[in-house]
Amino acid sequence: MKLKKNSGAKSKISILLYVVAAIVAVFGIAMLSVNIYIFKSTISQYVAQGYPAELVMQSLIPSQLLPGIFEPIALYGGLAFVLIGVGVANSKIAAHFASVTAEEFNTFDADEIPVLESDEYGTEYADAIEPIESEEEAQDIADLEDSEITDAEETKNA
Repeated sequence: MKLKKNSGAKSKISILLYVVAAIVAVFGIAMLSVNIYIFKSTISQYVAQGYPAELVMQSLIPSQLLPGIFEPIALYGGLAFVLIGVGVANSKIAAHFASVTAEEFNTFDADEIPVLESDEYGTEYADAIEPIESEEEAQDIADLEDSEITDAEETKNA
């Protein structure tokens, strides 16, 4: 396999995916800080109305703070990691395709191409054509095909 000189260069799409992942991560951090700020201001409002701070925090932590923390981390963090993973996979695939020359894509052996055949039910399957070398082999194949036909007829009648 011939390698091209520029196989180590990053793909433009991979770089774009990394940039978008960074932007999504920044949005996640912004949403996290906004949710914490909203929690603090809600506590301040309830305390200003005369409620005890401990009771307010005890009731708002499970209903407002924890979802406000876990939602941006899960949503934006997960999306950022997925984008980074797709970018890494894309760069590896692009490097692999860059290493293969056009000559290797254009060469093929006609004997290696699978041929589609269909059985009596119309099901198509790929089968490589191999020459039959002896009369015994031809008889074995014929016996095998006869037994398959007999088995198929028995299952039809059952």
